[in-house]
Amino acid sequence: ASGLRKQVVFDKKNNLVLDAWIPAGAGPHGMVVLVHGGGWEAGDRVTYIAPMLALAAARGLAWISIDYRLTPDVTNREQVIDVKTALAYVRSHARELRVDPARMILAGESASGQLVAHLAATEPALAGIISFYGVYDLEAMAGDPGNSRSLARRLFRLTALDEAGRATLREYSPVHHASKAAPPMLLIAGTADRLVAQQRTYAAALEAAGARVD
Repeated sequence: ASGLRKQVVFDKKNNLVLDAWIPAGAGPHGMVVLVHGGGWEAGDRVTYIAPMLALAAARGLAWISIDYRLTPDVTNREQVIDVKTALAYVRSHARELRVDPARMILAGESASGQLVAHLAATEPALAGIISFYGVYDLEAMAGDPGNSRSLARRLFRLTALDEAGRATLREYSPVHHASKAAPPMLLIAGTADRLVAQQRTYAAALEAAGARVD
C-alpha cells in the first residue's frame, strides 16, 4: 500500500527530519527529493514546496521533502551539507523506502534553487535537477556586507567584499560551475521574475559547457 512517513530522522546530530510518501506496489519507485525555499532563513519541509507533493504523487512518483538548518544559525556551507546528507540517507535506505536511487530527481525553489543547482557539480548520479526561480549568482546579489540583512552577511557572515569574500560567493554560485557532467537540468522562472536574467545566464553557461538543460 502507499503510505506517508512523517518526521523520519536523517541527521541525528542536527535533528533533521524528512517526510516521505511512497506509492503502492513493490517498486522500486522513481522519486523527487524536494528542498523548500524561504530565503535560506525560513520555511520547512511542509511549507512553500507543498504544491509539488500532490503533483509528484499524481505522476506515480515517491516524494521526499527535507528540512535543513537555517541562517543565521548556520551558513550556506552547512545548508549544502544538509542536502547532501539527506541524499545519502535516501540512497542508503532505498530498499526500505522502496525507491530507485538511479531515478532520483532533486528539486528546489528560490533560495533552495541555489542549493540544488550548486550540487549539480558534485552529484552527477542524480537523474535530474529542477530549480524553480533559483538564485544562481550570489556575488551579483551580495549587497553591502555592512548591512546585517545583506546576502553576503546572512549566508556567509562576510563583513567585507574583499577578494576572499568574493571567492566564497563565487564558490557557491552555480553560474560559475556549469559542467558537462551535470545531471539534466530543468530551470523554471516567470518572465517577470527579477531572477529570470540569472536563469538565462546560467542556462547559457550550462549549454556552453555541454550540459543538458531546458
